[in-house]
Amino acid sequence: GAQVPCERDHKQGPSRGLSIVAAFNHKDDLHQRTQAHDEPFRYIASWYNSLHRFPDMHGLVFTTMHDDAFIANYTTDQVQFVRVDRGGAGFARGMNKSLNDQRFFVIEEYLNAVLKVDAKARMGDGYTSQASSSSSQLRTDGRNNFDFDYILLNDVRDVSFLRNPFRYMRMMDESVDNHHQLFVGEEVEPKFKAVRWQNSQWKKCLGVDSPYRRQLNAGIIGGHTSVLVPFLKEMNLRLDTAKGNVCDQAVMQQVVGEMYGEKIITGYPLHSRFHSMQNETETLAYIQHK
Repeated sequence: GAQVPCERDHKQGPSRGLSIVAAFNHKDDLHQRTQAHDEPFRYIASWYNSLHRFPDMHGLVFTTMHDDAFIANYTTDQVQFVRVDRGGAGFARGMNKSLNDQRFFVIEEYLNAVLKVDAKARMGDGYTSQASSSSSQLRTDGRNNFDFDYILLNDVRDVSFLRNPFRYMRMMDESVDNHHQLFVGEEVEPKFKAVRWQNSQWKKCLGVDSPYRRQLNAGIIGGHTSVLVPFLKEMNLRLDTAKGNVCDQAVMQQVVGEMYGEKIITGYPLHSRFHSMQNETETLAYIQHK
């Protein structure tokens, strides 16, 4: 697939980036074992409010939860909403998955569309976008290009920003001569509880025990588009064939372990300790997760 080339980095501010989230309630939440959510602002509040503290951060919400009046009221220069096309290929591809898993197919479809438009526009061949109106949002640089080199895919209900993580991502990539890395979440749980849960997910979804003891978390996945987009494509290919319907965590860890090795950044200071609920005066982490 088309990728945004590294040489565009110098045109981006050091803190600029796009956080993409999903607010789905079109069926019960199999991951949380709860019924469909019916609190449209509360569901996104911590993410939405914290993102607006940082002017260089932008957000995109794929939603089946919010109506047109809500979207009109809460759309800002920094945050936009996309009503998910339930007839679209991404939505259909994840139809039999959990809401957690389905979001990744919808996001991949969107990124494929905007990055294809971007690549064609930069080639100067007169290409006209066939993407839907929702896919044309956020190309704001005046050239009809997708204007973000760094993207973060994160949970929305239990994630908030204590500092701007895109500044940290860019800084860490520049420290290794712009050999771009993948930034992912990590859980710290009691050893036997973590190993038992992880093995149960791998057995259910992949048919094998996990060979890893580090427990990564799919609620934070980010980086430069040249790393993130290929990762997402591979993750979704494996989600297609995973046996369970809540498999994002196991599949994400498998792809990271097999294909990225040491080229990942996880844990502190990317994010605070899992379930710690620390605020910005208690930790220097960039992201709070649960």
